[in-house]
Amino acid sequence: MLAHLSFRICPHLHDGTWSILAGDVLLATHTSCCDAIDYALDMAETGWRDTGVTTDVALVDPQGEVCLWRAYGVRLH
Repeated sequence: MLAHLSFRICPHLHDGTWSILAGDVLLATHTSCCDAIDYALDMAETGWRDTGVTTDVALVDPQGEVCLWRAYGVRLH
């Protein structure tokens, strides 16, 4: 059973789309950044609420830097 899941939202400059990835797995592609963020946050919140799996969502800019981050659930470091 998964204890934690991370989603990344990444831009594709060649066609203007945004991908949502979990590790190296492509989960979805959206034509707008806002739609991709909404979709990823909904998946993360639902995962935490329904299964107890802690999740985080990171929006990555074209330079590869994280510019937005949101976590659901408790993470112990």
